[in-house]
Amino acid sequence: MSQFGTFIDDPDFRTYNTYSMEKETWAVLTGFALLSAAVLLLVSLSIGETMHRHPVKLMTLSLIWLGTAAATVSEGKQVVASGKTAVYTREDGFDFLGVLLGGTITFFLQSFFGLNAVLASSAVGLAGEVFFKRQSTAVYCGSFVGMASPALFIHVPSVALASFFASITFVLTKGLFQGAGGKLGTIAFIGSLFSVGVFRYTPYSDAVPPWNAGGMVVLFAVCGAYITYVLNHRFKLGPVAASALVGLAAGSVLPFIYSQETGLMYALMVFCATFAGMVSKGRIPKAAGMIPAGIVCAVLFSYSAPFLGGTGGKLGTIAFASILTQNGWSILWKRAFK
Repeated sequence: MSQFGTFIDDPDFRTYNTYSMEKETWAVLTGFALLSAAVLLLVSLSIGETMHRHPVKLMTLSLIWLGTAAATVSEGKQVVASGKTAVYTREDGFDFLGVLLGGTITFFLQSFFGLNAVLASSAVGLAGEVFFKRQSTAVYCGSFVGMASPALFIHVPSVALASFFASITFVLTKGLFQGAGGKLGTIAFIGSLFSVGVFRYTPYSDAVPPWNAGGMVVLFAVCGAYITYVLNHRFKLGPVAASALVGLAAGSVLPFIYSQETGLMYALMVFCATFAGMVSKGRIPKAAGMIPAGIVCAVLFSYSAPFLGGTGGKLGTIAFASILTQNGWSILWKRAFK
C-alpha cells in the first residue's frame, strides 16, 4: 500500500505511520479537488477584477492562472499515478484537534484581546512550535482560520465550524501538494468558505490598493517571502517558526511606522508572502525564486482585495497560487522547449 498522504507540506516534517489504516480513494481525490478549486477560484476572481482596468494587468493575471492550472493538472496526474491511497494514523486525531485549537485561540486573541490578525496568528504559530511540536503544523493551519475578521464571523460558533471543516480538510489533504507554501492557508480558506455558506454571511469587499502604495506592496511581499525562505532553509528554523517570526515582526512594527490602516495592510502583505517562503527546496531550489513568488503574491493580494474579504486563510491561498504559478510556468516551459 502506498504511503501517499503521510507527509505534511514539507519533506522535512515528521512522518506519521503508526496505527494506520487505508484512506479510501474518494477521500484523497476529494482533498485534491478542494485545494485545487479554492486556489483557482481566488485567481479567477482576481482576473475578473482586472478585466475593466488594463490589458497588461489582465494578461498578467491570465498568465498566473495558466501557471496555477498547469501545476494543478500535473499534481492531479501524480495523485492518480500514486495509487490513490493514503493512511490514517493516530496522529491525524491529534492534528484534527490542533487545527481546532489554533483556530479558536487565534480568534479569541483578535476578538477579546485586541491583537491584530497577523500578531494573533504569529503568536499562536510560535506557541505551537514550542509547546506542541508534533502538531505545530496543524496549530498554525488553525491559526489562519482564526484570522477571520470578527466583523464577518460575528458568532464564535461560526469560527468553530470553520475550524472543524478545516480540520477535516487538513486530514484529507495530507501528502497532497507536498512542499507547496501556502497550502495550510488554503485549507483554512476552505473551512472558512464552508462556514460562510452555512451561516449565510456576506464577505466584504476591500479596495484595490492605490497606485502610490503598489510599489511598497511589492517590496514588502518580496522581502517577506525572501527572508522567510532564508530563515527556513539557510538558518534551519523550519517553515512554521520562520513564517511566524517574520509575521510577528511585521505585525508589531509596521502598524506603528505607518498609519494604522496602511501599516496593517503592509503587515498582511508581509505575512501572506511568508507562507510562500515556507516552500520546500524541492519546489523552489534557491532563495532567488522568492522574488517572482513575492511579486505574484503582491499582484494577487491587490486584485483579490474586492473578493471574499474577512475570510480566514485567504492570504495563504494567495501564497499557494504564487508557488503553483512558478511550478506551472516551469512545466509549460519545459514542454514548449524540450
